Amino acid sequence: MIVTIIVVTAIIVSSLSIIDIENKILKTLTFKNN
Repeated sequence: MIVTIIVVTAIIVSSLSIIDIENKILKTLTFKNN
């Protein structure tokens, strides 16, 4: 049980960090285009 909780939290954190990085990249690209 504990191992599965750790794996699930790790997947959630990694997906959230990837989304944040993509949002930052999109924002910087839009700023450069403008």
